[in-house]
Order: sequence, then structure tokens, then C-alpha cells
Amino acid sequence: MARAGRVDVAAATGRVEAGDQVVCCCSTSRPRGIQPSVVAEIQERIVELTRQPGFSVLLVEQHLGFALRAANRYHVLESGRVTSDGDGGVTAEREVRAALAV
Repeated sequence: MARAGRVDVAAATGRVEAGDQVVCCCSTSRPRGIQPSVVAEIQERIVELTRQPGFSVLLVEQHLGFALRAANRYHVLESGRVTSDGDGGVTAEREVRAALAV
């Protein structure tokens, strides 16, 4: 857990170990008053986790640029159903934005 001023900050995480695989569930929702530098550090650590062999990250994120930068794969959900999925990375932004368009 990081500390920013009077606000305790942590990416909400859960960790599940299944055999040799480790799954980390993350959300980087930003409480009011948190310093952007702390959010950037949390995001950097999440990206590092995605690069570790045998470690999967389930990222629930509303900031598209960061989410795609961190993702190997993406899934867009609408009312609990997958409406779009594909390879992650910044090149997927157009497809994801189209899937999110109302």
C-alpha cells in the first residue's frame, strides 16, 4: 500500500494461485485527492506484473490507454456479455473505441 498525503492508496488486488499459475485481479480506480504520480507508479507495477511468466492479470480499468498498454488481450463486456475481444496493445484502440461507442 502506498501513502499519498492523507489518502491511503492501493490498487484493489486479489491473488489466486492455481497450480503453477498466479492470477492477480486489479482495479486502478482513483480515489479523490490521490496524486497522479502514485497512480502512475501503480500502473507501472501492473504492467510489470503482466510481463512475468506464469502470472496473469485481470485488469478492470476505465482508462483505455493504460488498459490497452498493459493488456495482451482485451474483452469488452456489455450487460455481462463479451461484445468484442482481441489482442491488446495500443493498436487495438480503434476497435475497442468502436465497441464502446453508444
